[in-house]
Amino acid sequence: MDGLPSDYVYTALPDSSGYLYIASQKGVSVYDGYRFVNHPSLQGGVSDLYQDHNTFYFYDDRGLNRLQNFQAAPELLAANIFTDTDPNNDAYRNIFIDKKKRIWSTDFNYVKYYLPGNGRISSFLIAPDNKDAEINIDILEVTGGEIWVPARSGLWVWKEAGNKLKLHPAAINQLSYESAVQVSDREVLLATTDGKLIRVNPATGQFEYLPSLPTHDVVKGFLHTKKGLFLYTSRKIYRKEQNDYREICSIDDAVINSASFDTRTNLFWIATTKGLVKLTPGPEAIETIPIPGTNDKNDAVISIVEQKAGGLWMLTRAGEVWFYENGSLDRRFSKQTDNTCYTLDEVDHQIILSTQKGIFRWQDNRFQLLHLPGLQIKSAIRKVLVTPQNECWVVFSGQQIARYSYPGLEKFSRAFNNDSAFWTGNTWNDMLTDNNGTIWLAGWMPKAWGIARYDAAKNAFVEISDSTINKKTLGVFVGDYYNSIGLAADDNLLFSAYGGWNRTDEKGKIIQKVDTHEYDIADTYVVGISEDRHGNVFFGTREGLHVWLKGKDKVVRLSQIDGLPTDYLVNAHKKLLNGKLALGIPNGIVLIDPEKILQTRLTNRLRLTQTSVNGVFRNENTNRIELSRKETSLYLYFSDLSYLDPHKVYFRYKYSDENNWHDLGHRPELSLHHITPGEYNITVEVSDNLANRQEQTLLLFVKAHPAWWQTWWFRIAALILFIGLVAFLIKRRIRNIWREAELKHRIAETEMMALRAQMNPHFIFNCINGIDALIQSNDKYSATVYLNKFAKLLRNVLDSSKQNTVSLAKDLETLQLYIDLEQLRDENKFTASIKADESLLQDDYQVPPLVVQPYIENAILHGLRHRPDNDGRLTITVTKNEEHIEYIIEDNGVGRDTPRNGNRKHDYSYGMQMSGDRVKFFNNEEYASVVVTDLKNNGKPTGTRVQVLLKIQ
Repeated sequence: MDGLPSDYVYTALPDSSGYLYIASQKGVSVYDGYRFVNHPSLQGGVSDLYQDHNTFYFYDDRGLNRLQNFQAAPELLAANIFTDTDPNNDAYRNIFIDKKKRIWSTDFNYVKYYLPGNGRISSFLIAPDNKDAEINIDILEVTGGEIWVPARSGLWVWKEAGNKLKLHPAAINQLSYESAVQVSDREVLLATTDGKLIRVNPATGQFEYLPSLPTHDVVKGFLHTKKGLFLYTSRKIYRKEQNDYREICSIDDAVINSASFDTRTNLFWIATTKGLVKLTPGPEAIETIPIPGTNDKNDAVISIVEQKAGGLWMLTRAGEVWFYENGSLDRRFSKQTDNTCYTLDEVDHQIILSTQKGIFRWQDNRFQLLHLPGLQIKSAIRKVLVTPQNECWVVFSGQQIARYSYPGLEKFSRAFNNDSAFWTGNTWNDMLTDNNGTIWLAGWMPKAWGIARYDAAKNAFVEISDSTINKKTLGVFVGDYYNSIGLAADDNLLFSAYGGWNRTDEKGKIIQKVDTHEYDIADTYVVGISEDRHGNVFFGTREGLHVWLKGKDKVVRLSQIDGLPTDYLVNAHKKLLNGKLALGIPNGIVLIDPEKILQTRLTNRLRLTQTSVNGVFRNENTNRIELSRKETSLYLYFSDLSYLDPHKVYFRYKYSDENNWHDLGHRPELSLHHITPGEYNITVEVSDNLANRQEQTLLLFVKAHPAWWQTWWFRIAALILFIGLVAFLIKRRIRNIWREAELKHRIAETEMMALRAQMNPHFIFNCINGIDALIQSNDKYSATVYLNKFAKLLRNVLDSSKQNTVSLAKDLETLQLYIDLEQLRDENKFTASIKADESLLQDDYQVPPLVVQPYIENAILHGLRHRPDNDGRLTITVTKNEEHIEYIIEDNGVGRDTPRNGNRKHDYSYGMQMSGDRVKFFNNEEYASVVVTDLKNNGKPTGTRVQVLLKIQ
């Protein structure tokens, strides 16, 4: 078998769970019917393997070992010691475990037992001169506390009471023994090295010699099974019959080391020097009856008749007639070189043989030629029968039926009312009289449909394609070439044909069609058809015996893998009175029990045998499989443990959330790739090639663990964090909206306040009074200049109030008008100058309108106006400072700290705050970029300096 690490196999043991354990020259392996798995730490030769419940004991070059389970590491119980002169510790062969768990074994000279509890070994000398440690010895516990050791030196007995080993008292104690088996409490079988077989009663000590095997072969071992007693030699396996031995297997190119029998599968496992052999006994449902003395593959049985009195008649293609009854075959008619035999029939309890030279009747223990007047045989004879009208008909393949009276056998002059083309233009293959007395004819009708029935009133055969019988023909008939007719329940009839078969009712109306297009039929040539008592239809083909299963409306195929001797089953087909089928095969017939042949040979077991994750096999197989985040590839290997031909077993699977099954075919493995995190419940089912579905299924649970960021707790935490973040952003957005609204409100408010400041009523009143004073003094020029500047200032201020920003040049122009008017009011008490970089004036730099006007106003009103002299000086410098426009407003007034009577300090502070807010809002900064510096000289105020920075936008 492919996969075994070594062809030299010592032992093969089936265990109670269904696995097969194998000891070979390269360790211990386990087999599940599909795959061999080798124990990873046992690579050397293991010559002895013994199973006690679920524990294995074996011997290798290390010594005596114990294996608790196949996945575990072996435990060394007693080591081999080759360095001393004591051969007692050099080997532990022929292992046996008694009821007290003593581990018995043998070496060169001793039989011994090992006590696992204290590790002590008790040895007993049985072969002082032996130098062969590989001698086979079957150690038996015939009763509690009594061990038998059939050895080369005699039959030894150990009794627990005295812990001594002695020769058996019977006269057979000095024989040389090869093997032994205990059949029952009162029967032990012993085999000697010279081929003798002895039965011994352990209770009484009485013994008797049994017949030896053919050629006195030496029995190497016994198999006591529910199927009987089997014996094996170095080459053959025998079954013990009543008074004889029947050979069931011969191995010519290898030596048998040991053999075992699996009671669950009824299989023999044979360990040989050239591999492991699986021996499958023939199924109980099939019995082959060979015709002796023939070996011609073309000489098949072509006709079978069951005589109501008992026995089967068989006609071979070579022209021999055989009679089978009670297990014996007798030739009744020998082949004739100048004659062709066509068929056998039973007519009125008489066996009729139709040949090219005439029709013979079995009478007086021989076939005698019947005298049929006017019989002309121009084509093959298909049938001879007696009709309900008491006529004897001889049915031909290509000529009109010959009709005779019965029993007188006088020529019947009345012809059928069918035209001659009905007989010569068609080829007729079968005729049958049903339970109602209707006669049916089937054959090949190139211009019709191949089935007709006899109408006695019309004295003619009526085709069932007649519209009065079948209104529809196209798509109803399987073809026009029918081969055979069979009876079915409810007075139905079955017609086999090329392409399938039809079922009709008692009138000929077709009620069922089974063809090769709609059903899984391996061959188009269907010959022979019958129905069992359950309504299943059996029909033969060149590719085996097919069965239409009534309960499943499905066709299954029986072939050689099911135990049939051949797949070519189109020779003879006969349903027997006991319900069995008799089929013609080369050189014999095969009897099939329809009840048993359809029974499953699955053992109702389904196990997970191996698991591979990311290409690495796991040591423990459990139906619950857990995968880490990185384990995304899974192979599941399973077995039905029936050890059938793999082509007879089908597997399928589905997930728990699916309704449809996925077919795996004959491959007992399931591969899953790119597994996503989650839980998967998988059900695996097994069925056989006969559509029998096993009740036992395999339930698998696979849990693929997610990465930490894919876990439920992380998702909940992430969701909470996301909700918190969204809430925070919403809250911040709402706060920003309120802040922006507040900012816009304050900007609008500051702009309005700036406008109010710029249009101060006192300033306007003073300007108008000044213009009026100039008019009263008749200084029209000055009054006009004053009035023009005042009007221009008002226009600029009003224009600026409509915009958030104005150009720097425009803003400086407005400031200059304001300063000019203030100078006029103060009668030139101070001088003022505005200096700006030419580059700033030429480009379109935007600034808030009159944003520095409050600082200029403060310099004039609170600094320069209170100087005692007229030497006041105000300078305004505008430059570009990196990303800002820098204003420097400097005066040499009295300073901010000088007390001033009557001045509105509140207005002064409010104006400064308003200007700072405008700068802050324009720059979009937390603190306004405004720096006010008090200028001093020796501690005395000398003026004020204000620095304002505006972002260039």
